[in-house]
Amino acid sequence: MARKIITQTAVLQCDHLTGIVGIIATQNLVTINNIPILVKGDLISRPIAGCPIPASGGSKPCLTTINEKKGHSQLLFIKGKAICLESLTGLTDGVPPGTINYTVNSSGQNLLVEI
Repeated sequence: MARKIITQTAVLQCDHLTGIVGIIATQNLVTINNIPILVKGDLISRPIAGCPIPASGGSKPCLTTINEKKGHSQLLFIKGKAICLESLTGLTDGVPPGTINYTVNSSGQNLLVEI
């Protein structure tokens, strides 16, 4: 199955659909159309803006990404770090803890895929 490589202009959202993950690539050696490709670790502890869940009664909006669960290439690496694919998912700090995911809505490019 072909999966797109994701870049710094990708759109990642929390499960609540309006929470958008702030992305900063940690490498700029490899780019697509001058936009850095994301590598493993780029989406840990990233801010999330716009999550609609109110902070009350035991709930809390998604404000930060916690980890990257899956979605890394087993074939392609940049400086020893696996590149991130459009199948990437991870957890946010939303409440209840350990249950709210973030996922890729748009890869940020339409040129390169891993097959």
